[in-house]
Amino acid sequence: RYRAAPPEEREMIGGMMMRPLAQLEMVEIMDRISPPRSPSNAYLRRNDPKVIGMFESQLQPRQFWTFGFLPTVGARVYLLNGQAAGLARQYHAAANSPEAFLELVGKQQFAEVAPMPALALKQTGEEAEARRLLDLAIVHLKDVDGTPEDEQVRLARIYAVQGRKEDAISLLSTAVRRGWLPPYLPIHVDLALDPPLSELKADPRFEQ
Repeated sequence: RYRAAPPEEREMIGGMMMRPLAQLEMVEIMDRISPPRSPSNAYLRRNDPKVIGMFESQLQPRQFWTFGFLPTVGARVYLLNGQAAGLARQYHAAANSPEAFLELVGKQQFAEVAPMPALALKQTGEEAEARRLLDLAIVHLKDVDGTPEDEQVRLARIYAVQGRKEDAISLLSTAVRRGWLPPYLPIHVDLALDPPLSELKADPRFEQ
């Protein structure tokens, strides 16, 4: 139907197809239906580290942490490519404390975003700052919109970075049993590619 449809209808159908295609990781089909508007979007879809240089040359750190899904999707690229130090620098350049970071990002996004810089800080030896970020994220967990299952997954991501893996697995398993599916944005459909949840990969229950 998509191929046979007139241009206006193809645009509508293509828009409806993007999320399920993303959830199935059919990136090449996504690119054909909706070509990336810039090279950075193409790199983001593939978690390609080439996009990191674009972030750092085109965006101020405060912009990076407040631009749509970029605080989660862009941070994922840093962490998946062993660039935790770069992400930690982005955090410190944007805020001088977890409270300042909360004010920058906003209560609506904080619990979703905070596990990313917290993981980068933890991996670069700043465990005290990471703990403060994650403790603050728990306080503001209910400020983020979403279903009860979304909230369970957000808390599971926080717990995973804190090292509370049993609690994280339990919450994630409950959410999945209740029908939760990763939305692709901001959480990757392959949970092993979500850096906070990838902390659980050593547990065989995570692979189930």
